Order: sequence, then structure tokens, then C-alpha cells
Amino acid sequence: MIWRNYAIGASAISLVPIVSYAFQNKVVPFLALVLSLALFAFVRHNRRSRSETCVLIPYIVARVLLVYAFASYFVAIMAKYSTETFWGDALERLPYFTIMFLSALTAVLTTFVYKRHFRNVFCMDCLLRNGTPYERELLGHIYFKENRFLLPRIIKITSLLALITWTCYFICDVESDEISGWPLFVFVFSPLVFLVFDLVALRLRYWAIGVFYRKKLAQEDREHGGHSKLVRILLICGDRLYLTEKDGKYDTPFQFTEPFSEAISLGNTVQYMSREMGYVQSDFVRFCYGSMDLKNRRSVEHYFCFIDDCSSVDNAKSASDGIGRWWTKPELEGRFQKSFSKILCAELHRVYTVMLTSKLYNADGSKIVQAKGYIPDFQINEIRTSTVDFSNNRWMILSKFNKDLSFRLLKKVWYQYIEGLK
Repeated sequence: MIWRNYAIGASAISLVPIVSYAFQNKVVPFLALVLSLALFAFVRHNRRSRSETCVLIPYIVARVLLVYAFASYFVAIMAKYSTETFWGDALERLPYFTIMFLSALTAVLTTFVYKRHFRNVFCMDCLLRNGTPYERELLGHIYFKENRFLLPRIIKITSLLALITWTCYFICDVESDEISGWPLFVFVFSPLVFLVFDLVALRLRYWAIGVFYRKKLAQEDREHGGHSKLVRILLICGDRLYLTEKDGKYDTPFQFTEPFSEAISLGNTVQYMSREMGYVQSDFVRFCYGSMDLKNRRSVEHYFCFIDDCSSVDNAKSASDGIGRWWTKPELEGRFQKSFSKILCAELHRVYTVMLTSKLYNADGSKIVQAKGYIPDFQINEIRTSTVDFSNNRWMILSKFNKDLSFRLLKKVWYQYIEGLK
């Protein structure tokens, strides 16, 4: 799926110069716009699919083509209504010079996405719905590492292509309306050559990764046939969180696996904590949030368990597997990402973000406190009485996308109606 999505995005970029050359300047803006909207439709469909895959590359290409479509339409309009001959000449040569601008624009936009990492809204929405790489285990790590491999690869290839085409523009005679020979190959057919060699190399790479992945799965102890649900419980007493140390990292000792199901396992979690801690009331256990991979039938659910007597943890079976201690909020903040497991860091990040965002903004993104520079705080014991829905991904999106954001309405229209983000 990674190779397929990469091929879709790369092919769209590579075919634009060839089709533009065949039909000349009349089709360039329309073709770029149609391909862009088609890729956005593909991204929207993938987001709503039960077998969602990473479509970051088609998403980047769709944005590149949309920008280029509007730029091409601008040139066409100026050529029609302006008295300057520059615009007419630019429109005539547009099919030949398409790859010069597409390659440079792709390199710039891909660099921007790569530098932002998971902070862009598109990737954040995907992680919130499907889980972090640490929750999706081996498959999640493959997607994560391959994206970090493919984006620099795209930057290098498109930068090289931009360098070649712009160099050819300055040293070759390309001022005539009809271009032939090496300039024609460079401006029109060289992207296709790059595409073929690149896709063949990547096809071999992903064949090898597929062999490794299937071999790794065969070697693992596949509990429940590989279709399982991991349930993790954060134990809270007053203003403290209980963690145990294992392999040099602190994590919650209370977790279990069970056969995969789409329904939340609140009842099973209460029974598990009752076996661990003695009797636990059902209202002492609260669902926090979950992520689900429907294609591979795997999921992770996160819960809170609240107790009144901190010493009762001494009798818990799971707590005896490692050296445990109670952590206060300042201690958690001081050791975050240094002493905790990756999945615990993801849990704490979500809890912190949701608690702080719900104190700053209403559900519609408007500010609760209008004082400029106000930074809220919370205590761990507030989680027990808080009415905020931690499973609602909207709070995580609001932390980055709220009414304090510049051009919020314009961006809201873009994300909701173009990209399908709700």
C-alpha cells in the first residue's frame, strides 16, 4: 500500500508535462486542477475507509497541483486580457516549462511537511484515529520509518529534477515556441524516466520489507490469532499516578490483552482491576480513549482507575513485577520522555492536552477566558471529576486549530470540504 500510494502521487506529477505537451497550453490549468481534485477525492475516500492506509504522498501532490493550477489559470487570464507580450509568450511555453515549476514546488512543500513532522493537521488526525506507531506495533513502525525515508527521497529527486530543468533553461536555446532534441527530453520526458527507475527500486524495497514483515509475524507469539485488543489502565490515587519500572522505563503495570472487538471493554476492565486490587466499583473505572486498526483487527484502549487508598496497590499482582512508585504531576512533567515508555508518553500527552484545551476553549473553538496570555493548569485529581470526553479527538484538533488561529474560517473550509476532516 505504501508503494501504491507513492506511485499514484509520483505518477500524477510525472504525467502532467507529457499530457500538457500533447495538448499544448489549453489543457495545462484544467489538467492540473482535475488531477488535484481527483487526488483529494482519493484522500477523502481513504480516510473514510475501514482499511485506511497512509496517503501523505498523494496529499502533498494534490496541494502542489492545486497551487500550480491556480498559477496556470492566472497566466492564462493575464495572457488574454493584458497587453504585455510576456504573458502570451509564457502561456505558449507553459507545457514545456511545467516540470520546472512542479519539481521546485514539490521540493519546497515536501520539505515543509517533513520539517513539521506529525504537527500538521493531516497527520495528527490520522494518528488520533488509528493510533501512534507505538500502539500499532510493527506495522505502525514500518509506516513511520518509511514516511521518514520517502519524504527526503522526494525532496532529493525533485530538487535534482529542478536543478536539471532550470540549468537546461539557462544554457539551451528554449526561446522558440517549438522545442526539440535534448531540451524536449529534459522538459517533457525526463520526469517519466525518473519515475520508472524510482518505482522499480522502491518495488524491490517493499518486496523485501514484505518478506521481513511476514517472517517477523510468523516468529512472534500471535496471541488470539494476531487479532487482539490491548487494554491499558492508568491507576490514580488523589493527585498521584502509579507506575512501575521495567527495562529502565516506567510504565503502567496494569494492562491485558483480549480478542479483538469493536465495542469498548469497560466491563472486562472493571473485572480485571477487581482481580488485581480487590473489589473495584464500576464507576471507579473510566474509559479514556482508544484507537483501532480495522484492517488488521487490532486495537488499543486506555482507561483510568481511581482508588481512595494508595496502599491497596501493594496487594496488586501486576504491581509486583517491577519497582513501583507514585508520581506527582511535577515529577511527571520533569521526567517526561526521559523515563517513561513511548506509549505512556502518548497517553500523558493526550491527557494533558485535553485537560488544558478544555479549560481554554469551548467545543466550537471559541475562548473561555479572554485574558491574553492566560495559561491554565490542572491537577491530577481533577481528572476524576472532569466531564470532558477524552475520547473526542476534537479537543486534540482544537489545541492546534482554534479561533486564535489566523485565517481560521478559510482553513476550516479547506480542511472540512476539501480534505474531508471533521
